[in-house]
Amino acid sequence: MTLAEDIPKQERRRPTLGGNTKKAKGRVKQAVGAITGDKKLQQEGKRDERFGSLENKTDDATDAVHDKFDEVIENVSDTRKNPDNRSTS
Repeated sequence: MTLAEDIPKQERRRPTLGGNTKKAKGRVKQAVGAITGDKKLQQEGKRDERFGSLENKTDDATDAVHDKFDEVIENVSDTRKNPDNRSTS
């Protein structure tokens, strides 16, 4: 059994609320900056919102890599269990 098989999938994934939280914080900063006329706060809000979006995209890419890794591990495990049933694709 490999290390990847020892660790359940859900334990290998980390929560992804950070990006959405940063985006929401950014929107709040932008709104407060607009109300108070604070251009610097508005810019910080835009930056936070963009950073949150980037974090979400990074998390999505990481999840895709994990999913592909899990698929490869399952295929290798299946091939080891049934060497006569190897796929030729």
